[in-house]
Amino acid sequence: SSDLNFILQFVSGMSSLSMLLALRFARMARFVRVVRLIRIFKELWFLVEGILASLGSLVWAWLLLVVMMYIAAIFVTQLLGQQHSEDELMSAYFGSMPHSMYTLFKVMTMEGWADIARNSLKVEPWSAVFFVLFIFCTSFALMNVVVAVIVQNTVTHAKERKDEEVSTQEKKDTAAMGKVLEIFRTCDVDGDGDVTKEEFLDAMKKPNVMQLLHEVQIDVRQVESLFDVLDYNNSGSLDSEEFIDGIMSARGEAQARELLAAQCDLWKDELQIKASLEQIEDKLVGQLQSCRRIVSNLHKDVLSASAATAQDL
Repeated sequence: SSDLNFILQFVSGMSSLSMLLALRFARMARFVRVVRLIRIFKELWFLVEGILASLGSLVWAWLLLVVMMYIAAIFVTQLLGQQHSEDELMSAYFGSMPHSMYTLFKVMTMEGWADIARNSLKVEPWSAVFFVLFIFCTSFALMNVVVAVIVQNTVTHAKERKDEEVSTQEKKDTAAMGKVLEIFRTCDVDGDGDVTKEEFLDAMKKPNVMQLLHEVQIDVRQVESLFDVLDYNNSGSLDSEEFIDGIMSARGEAQARELLAAQCDLWKDELQIKASLEQIEDKLVGQLQSCRRIVSNLHKDVLSASAATAQDL
């Protein structure tokens, strides 16, 4: 009975532990999903996805590295470990295959490789060439290839993700443009190709138009002032190009609408300045012509006076 109670307690403890681990994994998965949505961690997620995409290449690279270390371990075990078994250091470094593999791993990671090579050089002078070649083939060559594979996969994955985002955004813009065109056709009641302010405000009273504006991310609370913003030339009407370009530019966050309003204000000021300059130019041209007529009349009077004076003499 005591054994049965112990087993039941053990099983219940294991189930509680499994439940706790499952909850922790669920929290971690939720945290990872949140991290993916935060823009500041975008580059970090690209790096993680690049490493995950490189797992296949990394497995083959590490397998090749293990094979190279195994072949080198056989070589040093035979020529350094067994032939110099009386040497304590050689026996500790290369006395058996596991010892040789561990020592070569330390050499590959550059951890104390100088001391290992120096002690080996005392018993076998040619070992210096071996360690230099081993480091070149593993640390400098193969490990750099591993890093290059990770970087290449990360860059490729980031480019593919960027292309997907661009393609998705283009599809969204195309769909939004179709909805904006439908709004324009609904507003253009008389079908003359222009939308007046009265037609625009009347269309805004229709639920389907407000729904389409909401779907294209237009703030329907400020839709009444939208026409004045888009009509930057104060013509009182909008053609299809002005309407579609303006609505597409006003989509999204409030900052985009504020920028569009500022840009339209600049366009209005530019048109007003051009009109004022044209008026000033017309006035200057008129005054110059008046001056020319006055000068011409004066010139004629001077000539007439000179001719009369010459006759009197």
